[in-house]
Amino acid sequence: VSTQTMQATLLPIQETMIKLQENMIRDHGEMKIEMEEVKREVRNDTQKLDEKVGLIQEVLQKNDQRLQMIEKRTEKTEQKLESVDQKMKERNKEVENSLIQLEMKRTSFSTKKYMRKFYN
Repeated sequence: VSTQTMQATLLPIQETMIKLQENMIRDHGEMKIEMEEVKREVRNDTQKLDEKVGLIQEVLQKNDQRLQMIEKRTEKTEQKLESVDQKMKERNKEVENSLIQLEMKRTSFSTKKYMRKFYN
């Protein structure tokens, strides 16, 4: 095989390889640009998610504070109710004792009246 024939065969192969290399470089550049766009989009999406997570955490914190306030109010209300209940029991006992005293006085009075009638 002559040198000319070899060169004639190698020249199209070399041209094809150069075109292939150019295509690879171009594709690599395009891919790099696309990757940067994707990275930017991912960063933006991540930032938006972080902001939403932050807002959700704030809302959860406020709700937790509200719940704590409600629990304190509920405890105070329960304590007041227990106090009122205790006072009502005491008053009820006082009324019962007063009624007993009145009944005893009435009985005593009736007995005295009867005795006066009986002995007079």
